[in-house]
Amino acid sequence: MNRGKNVIKSEGGFRGNGAKNHSATERSEVRILLCDSNAESCRQIFSLLCQCSHQVTTAWSEMQIVNALNSDGPHTDIILAVVNLLMANGAEILRYIMHNKDLQHIPVISKLLSLLVIMYSNSKQPSFT
Repeated sequence: MNRGKNVIKSEGGFRGNGAKNHSATERSEVRILLCDSNAESCRQIFSLLCQCSHQVTTAWSEMQIVNALNSDGPHTDIILAVVNLLMANGAEILRYIMHNKDLQHIPVISKLLSLLVIMYSNSKQPSFT
């Protein structure tokens, strides 16, 4: 990830040639835009990310995503979004990000398995039968 930032792990950080990487970013400095139209899923993932000391902003609709990107976009490190919000209206959100040079550097991670994340966070075993 040459455009992203390294995150220091709880074990002490990434190491190269036996030395600590001083260009790494503290977890508390990582800003994540969480985009999920499912309130329960959003709440669970928000909680997990906050437990990892990340700064999290949530958006539940396309308009909220655009508003969040307009206000804090250049300072956002990662966009974590459900596929249906990214692909709504012919992938307008993705086009908006790709065509805005202040936002192009932000990695976009789409998530499909919100239910599995919720089940994991509640310490339940998923049943696929």
